[in-house]
Amino acid sequence: MTDDSEPSELVVFVHGWKHDAVEARAKFRKVTEALRGQDVSAPVVGYSWDSEGETLQWWDFVEIADLNADKLGTFVRDYQAASPGTDVRVIAHSLGAKTVVECLEFFMDRGYDTSIRSVDLLGGAVDDDEVATGGEYGQAIADHCEHFRNYYKTDDETLETDYRLAEWDTAVGHQGIEGEAPHNYEEYDVTYVTGHDDYPKPEKGCIPDVVGNWQ
Repeated sequence: MTDDSEPSELVVFVHGWKHDAVEARAKFRKVTEALRGQDVSAPVVGYSWDSEGETLQWWDFVEIADLNADKLGTFVRDYQAASPGTDVRVIAHSLGAKTVVECLEFFMDRGYDTSIRSVDLLGGAVDDDEVATGGEYGQAIADHCEHFRNYYKTDDETLETDYRLAEWDTAVGHQGIEGEAPHNYEEYDVTYVTGHDDYPKPEKGCIPDVVGNWQ
């Protein structure tokens, strides 16, 4: 953390599914460690959502991730209003990507001029065509963030099996985008990441590439 009343940057990390409170805090510590290892001194905020439950099925988690978009969007909007000199960067892992793209759509649907400095999806569990120009989130991506980056892993077994079976489609975090990309969209093959849960972790993940692309 920093004691600056208005830091130049704020990093928000949104975790994926099947994280209880303890696991969420552990993931926040790991991503903060990874960021500090790349000399990022900005405050890091963990955004946690109800992604774990014994009786819930995949579509329940997708709906919960969707519903959390308004909360995340309200936080970002209010924070930027109170601290206009701070650039907000959002990193999302796995199903947390759904919350973030829905957050951008939240800004668009309500006519807000809120814009995020950068969005970075790590193994994003969102359909590969939904982030394209003609997809559900294409216009919101183009209008409400400066840079949108997708980090995908072609041998991601979780997305290749669990996501495909649940959605009958391909995740953007597995093979990259399908269709024309928005003007501010970039993507990177990070198949070197050791496993689906490892994208945000020190040493095993791709945070060095994420931070390198912020420069």
